[in-house]
Amino acid sequence: MGKLSFCTIEKGFVRIIKEILSLELSSLPSINNINMVPAFNRHLISIFIRDHSYYSQLFDSSSLSLSDVDALYQIKKCKSKTFKIKTILLTFLSNDILQYIARAWYKLFLSKYRKRQFLIVTHHPKFVRQFISCGFDSNNTLWLILNKVDECTKLIGDKKAVVKMPRSISHSTQSSAILNPVYQTLHRLYFTINTLNPEFVICSEGDAVYHSLISEIASSLSLTSICVQWGVFYDNWRDVAFSDMTFTYFMAWGDYFSEDLKPHNPSTKFVSFGYPGSFDLKRLTTTRKQRKIVFLAQAIVGHLDKESVEAFVNLCIATANLLPDFKVIYREHPSFSMPCYISKILSNSNASIDTCQSITSSLADSMMCVAITSSSLMEGLYLDSIPISFNRTCLPHSIPFQTLKVGLETSEFDVALDFLMRAARQEELRSTYLHKISQLKDSFFATPTMSLPAFLSSSIQQLSNK
Repeated sequence: MGKLSFCTIEKGFVRIIKEILSLELSSLPSINNINMVPAFNRHLISIFIRDHSYYSQLFDSSSLSLSDVDALYQIKKCKSKTFKIKTILLTFLSNDILQYIARAWYKLFLSKYRKRQFLIVTHHPKFVRQFISCGFDSNNTLWLILNKVDECTKLIGDKKAVVKMPRSISHSTQSSAILNPVYQTLHRLYFTINTLNPEFVICSEGDAVYHSLISEIASSLSLTSICVQWGVFYDNWRDVAFSDMTFTYFMAWGDYFSEDLKPHNPSTKFVSFGYPGSFDLKRLTTTRKQRKIVFLAQAIVGHLDKESVEAFVNLCIATANLLPDFKVIYREHPSFSMPCYISKILSNSNASIDTCQSITSSLADSMMCVAITSSSLMEGLYLDSIPISFNRTCLPHSIPFQTLKVGLETSEFDVALDFLMRAARQEELRSTYLHKISQLKDSFFATPTMSLPAFLSSSIQQLSNK
């Protein structure tokens, strides 16, 4: 097999999961009447995407079964000491007596938390910031943090409102090895949510295993589950990771995104609520534009290969060199530092690195913003910064900027650079794009009339009656 593009491999994985393994996955026993298949699908696609060797070893199989996938997974994992230790530990913890003690202790531990209306389940500081910007705080919300607990707690500012995932809650490890992490997460989430018993269970994004489990658990406990949009949705990945969601409500930025996801998620009601933190962003829309262009960096991961990222860096340098009277800002991705590119930018151009401002503050006074496929270009569009996708990858940006005439998407270096030069110098050209942005912005971003907590408290009953 020759070298295949990421998109071809991803599409092949989607077929394996949705067509070849679907019958076996759906026939597995349910727990607490919870449909595990959407969570299994998300789990499998994540494993496959992280290790492309699964493609050549699975896709050419004449009769592929879940046991084949499981066997390959165990072969890959058996070399890991961490995996062996976890397997032994889970087997030990699954003892009925130990589980009775662990559950009794955790139930007593969780009883100290004052009941609040909202339970937010998340795993990263960026989502904590998003929810805080929506109006959630420790007075009305408990935060169940699955990862990066210290960083998230610092942002929340109240340890008494932060709940950690109970790691000792386990279950029998007789299930498939590759699916066992899904079962473990289910049992821990079910126990915690059931014990805390909030009115609303809330998460952000929608494509992770735990997001799917939250929606199913909430439904089984007659709780309302909410997912808040984060970013945009791409083909192939959307077909697995953003499909079959069973949240009570999905709070979308606007009608454009609601309509994009509705066909894939018939069990979820979509509410075009608006961009989280719109009240803070609204004041930024009046910020006076400077002679400034922001480059939004992305990591070499998934569909983004080294050549694409390096071409993006070179475009940043060329732009800075040709526009010495402009501020050219390079922003690293918060989760992926690539010092070699920062060094290259600082040593070869008059561009600068922005590490202090929030991304929205950085975009607010910029004329244009440039990325490869980053969803942050949508924040730029919201803030009237003309979005430019310099995209040499196999994956088109989820928003067709070129077709909608609100920005540019091109794989050609010279085309991208020429557009940047012309738009920088020609106010009339910028005005043409900004006029089209103003015409379409309402379809991308609804305008909230109140904070999200206030909306949920006051309006959900009205929505459920529609």
